[in-house]
Amino acid sequence: MKVYVGTVSLLASWTWASPLAERQVPCPGRGISSTRSTEVRTRFRSFGVIPDSVPDINATTELQVKYGNIPENLGNVFTVPQTLQEPIITFDPERGFDPATTKYTYIQVDPDAPGPKLPLLRHFLHHIVYDLQASCIANQSPKTQARYMPLTPLSVSPHRYVSLLYRQVPGYKPPPLDLIEDIVRAPFDLQQT
Repeated sequence: MKVYVGTVSLLASWTWASPLAERQVPCPGRGISSTRSTEVRTRFRSFGVIPDSVPDINATTELQVKYGNIPENLGNVFTVPQTLQEPIITFDPERGFDPATTKYTYIQVDPDAPGPKLPLLRHFLHHIVYDLQASCIANQSPKTQARYMPLTPLSVSPHRYVSLLYRQVPGYKPPPLDLIEDIVRAPFDLQQT
């Protein structure tokens, strides 16, 4: 009898679910806390990412970028050998957006190329992947627009490598990169994407 009642309850909740609730995939997380969002903005300002790379930032989800088992964390230092393999990119869904239909573009740039004291190649492009979805979505079809180029600074001074995640508008198609842009990769205009 208990099993039958449980089954009826499950069917009733399924029957009365709204169309949006039926489409949504149950995903953990609820974006990013206001404390962490403020920390991201503060760290971006203290490292000069604001305004060197972006005019401002309002983080709405926690972007996790890992090289092997080492995560990026707002200013930590990597050696070149640690970054030879393409990073693993994950993030939780944004609050208020359906993770099954919302897509994102990941961009990584170096605002200090070839060196922090004379960044003539500011915003050297290291990686672009678009049509990413929150990590809880199993069947994704992300597309690489600019293949990953390992972090290989041409100077002995440390470089800032900036990883950004942008929510795409529906039907987004990135501007094409021609062969020269795929080889040269600098300067890359973050405002164009």
